[in-house]
Amino acid sequence: MESAALSVVIPTYRRAHLLPEVVAPLLADPAVREVVVVDDGSDDPTPEVCLTLSRSDPRVTVVREENAGEAAARAAGAETASSELLLFLDDDVVATPTTATGHLCRHSADEPLRVVLGYMPPRQAVPREPGQFPLVIYGTDYEKACARYEADPGSVLRDLWGGNFSLRRTVFLEASAHTAVPRELPYHQDQVLGWQLRSFGCTGIFDRALGAEHRYERSPDQFFVDCRRRGEALAGLRAIAPDDVEIDPRAYSGPAVRQASRILSLRPDVARQVLRWATTSAGRVHWWPMETRVAKLLRNAESYAAFTGAVADHP
Repeated sequence: MESAALSVVIPTYRRAHLLPEVVAPLLADPAVREVVVVDDGSDDPTPEVCLTLSRSDPRVTVVREENAGEAAARAAGAETASSELLLFLDDDVVATPTTATGHLCRHSADEPLRVVLGYMPPRQAVPREPGQFPLVIYGTDYEKACARYEADPGSVLRDLWGGNFSLRRTVFLEASAHTAVPRELPYHQDQVLGWQLRSFGCTGIFDRALGAEHRYERSPDQFFVDCRRRGEALAGLRAIAPDDVEIDPRAYSGPAVRQASRILSLRPDVARQVLRWATTSAGRVHWWPMETRVAKLLRNAESYAAFTGAVADHP
């Protein structure tokens, strides 16, 4: 890369407790010219934490926006950044003091449309405690995505799992301007960005050496709410999906899932209580495989039911 430094853009929302830990290793990386933190309208102590960070180091720039979602926050950060190369990090992803340097080394002047995706596995709890199945399931899903990236580099942008990726500022701004990310799709904005970059002619590469740690935090209740919302939002992707991307419920399907989804649609409170009871009971006795298995069944059933319900409402 012709530039000797890059800008890091961190969209954030209600993550005051993690921000100092996220920013600290970036300021220790010699490749980082500046850290642009975009506060997406947080109503917790995030504004005060951002102010403290900016006062403690002149390389930290804070942008305050009305709550408009991650895509808008990323765009605001890119507009503010002064470097040609941008590293986007989520506000719960803790890099190492060499992560940015590694990203910088993967870019060159003769490949201006390259998108580099780094590795950010979630930190697993050891020893495992009851109710931590969201972290286990999320980690498993993430590793499967990484395996796909390595087997098929074309899937990096086809199914982008952002949070630790870099590209040229001009490319990001021009590509993301072509298709606005619908505000009602907060759970699939990475995927939409990947499609935008593909249509712009970008290619993606995945590199496990560009490591960071994802401080994924979800309670069981939050996890299942996310599952329902993701299923609903997935239905909305069909309107903007590229021709070679098929959006259907098969990812959540299967006989057991479909049966559980039917029960959820007929007796939702009873079905949720039974499956949550089974999950909780397995966790209490440390029967981890069963806790994970039942939680996955409920996760997939919730997502499938939400997806098919949204499709029926908006065919």
